[in-house]
Amino acid sequence: MATYHGVMAPEAVGIQLVDEAVDVTASELHVRVLFRLRAALAYALRGKAGVLSEIFLRVDNREQASPDVLVAPGITPGTRSVYDVPPEPVPSVTVEVLSPANAISRGRSELEAKRSLFARIGVALHIEINPDDGFIAVWELGDGVLARTELCTTYTSDAIGGVRLETPAPGLVHVFLPDGREVLDDHEELARGDRESARAERLAGKLRELGIDPES
Repeated sequence: MATYHGVMAPEAVGIQLVDEAVDVTASELHVRVLFRLRAALAYALRGKAGVLSEIFLRVDNREQASPDVLVAPGITPGTRSVYDVPPEPVPSVTVEVLSPANAISRGRSELEAKRSLFARIGVALHIEINPDDGFIAVWELGDGVLARTELCTTYTSDAIGGVRLETPAPGLVHVFLPDGREVLDDHEELARGDRESARAERLAGKLRELGIDPES
């Protein structure tokens, strides 16, 4: 039975699946980036593509891996615990949010194995975000192989709905919607709302001091 994050994926009857090790690489930074990224992609690609996060991608009922995020045009939301290819369409984009463990030993081998599997099934674009070191690696499919075409600190494309990714410095990752709004964590959104409410109340107070009714 293959596992990921300590959760067992449903096993195909009579098939020995490639094991996906329990992920011990996730950090708070990794989780925050993943939360923002999935929210941004789901919003930007609504009605065009499905965005699934940390789900088993199973190929021909024999091999599987779990990308942090996959984008698949035309699919509808459901209750999947496994994304089967086929009958489901090959994802157009896969994304990995890296951690320091991906640079060494087993973590590096598993990352390379994922790239190989994604290439073999025809994933056109694979993105790796390294929040700790502050860069984005872009891999594109050509001749059946995912080749790295960019190593950058800012990236956007139509394939991810115009979402813009920025890694201005190690430890910092910004995710922007196509209209320029930044996607923040829930608590940051609430804090920003509190600041805007306080600012509006201060302005209303100044207007009242001037004898102007802010509600009129």
